[in-house]
Amino acid sequence: MAEPPLEAGVDEVRPHARRTGHQWVDLVVAFSAIAISVISLFIAVDNGRTERKLVAASSWPFLVFDKENDGLVPGSRMAILKIGNGGVGPARIQSAVVRLNGRIIRSRWELLSLCCGAAWPTDREGEVRSGLINENHIVGVLAAKDSVSFLALRERPGNASVWDAFSVMRGLTFQVCYCSVLDDCWLTDLKSTTTPTPVRACPPRRDSYTD
Repeated sequence: MAEPPLEAGVDEVRPHARRTGHQWVDLVVAFSAIAISVISLFIAVDNGRTERKLVAASSWPFLVFDKENDGLVPGSRMAILKIGNGGVGPARIQSAVVRLNGRIIRSRWELLSLCCGAAWPTDREGEVRSGLINENHIVGVLAAKDSVSFLALRERPGNASVWDAFSVMRGLTFQVCYCSVLDDCWLTDLKSTTTPTPVRACPPRRDSYTD
């Protein structure tokens, strides 16, 4: 079998593609090679997209709000506000705008004052007497299947009216922006029946709930 002809260049000598001697056959072979290359490229790109979707699906966070009352014995019950991650990947919570009956709330004491008539304490001892037992931040990283209790109030002697109002509080709404580990981001109202809205990013919010 004859070896393919050689083609000499400035820097090297390399085999030159053998021609069949029939122009239309050579064209078919050339176009077939190009078509195969293009198809292979599209397959590689499509496979890359599919793999990213699979990774995104396996790291997708889903946030919801929950309010629960814990305990049955008067005087020792707790009312807890929680945000849970029901997804399969961690959520990076970037901002959380909290409203009570349409009014923006920036802190736990602003919320307790507006909803329940709680007096603002002047020291830590005053906070303890008020029944406040939890003050976790909303903004941060929340692992999959985990939750954060960002406000919890224990029923104590002297705070019965505040606790009663807090335990039946209505009108609390949220606008939370969070991202996955792949930097896919969403805006959500934390309702379990609402599909989060995809957004390009989560910019800082001056009106975000801080503590």
